[in-house]
Amino acid sequence: MAENSRETAQEVDSCPLCVCKQQTCWGRSSRRNDGRCRDCRSKIRPGINNTQKVIRYHQPFYDAAIHFQLYIGAAMGSMPALDTEGADNNLLNVHVDSSSGRIADFSVTFSGTFSTQNDSFSFDSFIQDHFSSGIEPVLTEFCAVRNATLASGFANLFCSITSVGEEATTELDGQHTENEYDLHNLGPHFKYYLICRLRELVDSVILAIRFEDGTNEHGAYCADAYAGASILYRKLKCLITSLKNWNKELRGHMSLTLRNLVVDWFTAVTSELEHRLIEGCGRYPLWQQTFKGSLRKLRGHHESFAVHLTLQQNKSNPPNPPDLDSSGETSFLELRPQYYNPATGEAGTMAELDSRYLSTRDWYSSQDNQTRL
Repeated sequence: MAENSRETAQEVDSCPLCVCKQQTCWGRSSRRNDGRCRDCRSKIRPGINNTQKVIRYHQPFYDAAIHFQLYIGAAMGSMPALDTEGADNNLLNVHVDSSSGRIADFSVTFSGTFSTQNDSFSFDSFIQDHFSSGIEPVLTEFCAVRNATLASGFANLFCSITSVGEEATTELDGQHTENEYDLHNLGPHFKYYLICRLRELVDSVILAIRFEDGTNEHGAYCADAYAGASILYRKLKCLITSLKNWNKELRGHMSLTLRNLVVDWFTAVTSELEHRLIEGCGRYPLWQQTFKGSLRKLRGHHESFAVHLTLQQNKSNPPNPPDLDSSGETSFLELRPQYYNPATGEAGTMAELDSRYLSTRDWYSSQDNQTRL
């Protein structure tokens, strides 16, 4: 307890980069008019005419490449997606066993697409409760700190899955029936959802820190964005180190190409975040008051997770067509050809076709018959 309070005290009036590097933030008594600490000031690289160099945006998220790597081992004829149609719905249970002995369990019921665009379900509360750092936002009207903490949880789970088990059943009108597919690819489906949600959260934090408050009228929002960028930067830096070590357990569930794609993306994001944090050093002295907790909680990455996914597909037969009576048997309807007269606009079983609207072939046939006669 005393150690935690001492660490928190050391972070007071320190810039986030010095806190993340676990070094003393020199510059409180020697800061110049720009407000930056000595270490951040030394990293400023002037551009043309001694103006501040423009910060380059991070590279885009390679969605197609990551999707391909996740599904590269999927068998032909296996379940392509967890999407449902009509009145059908899916019940997905996620059970996670941690290497530290923690157990997490969560279930969602959804219909439609299994994607982050489907608002009928979400894993945010599950990730926040079991895989985030425990940092809580103070300024609840803003979302940068909350999204950064949530992003750290999604990244933590995605980068630490060492085994995935799956089980699937199908219910048709409440009765157990045979599965349509032998393999359901629940692991790739779930991982792809995690990485897509992580991308959305990362983008939201990046957009918040890019905001420039030229009039100084949005100090609280900018401080929250600065703190959110600090949290995300710290967590991604730890995960980059962990992925580069690439332990044996992780190799079986993350290909080398996929690991490199994720590391490159994390590296590009942290590169832009670092430049943004250097630019804002000293500008938001109260940035640490926008959240409860310490950035030091994000240090290291020691847990691995074994995930077991259970899918229950709930399907229903379509309703009886109109030609079936209440007993389910075919009602004997008199089937007669329907004709439409375009000249009069009338339709009915007894109406005859207007000869003026016969096809060209039929017209020539009628002319030949008259010639022969």
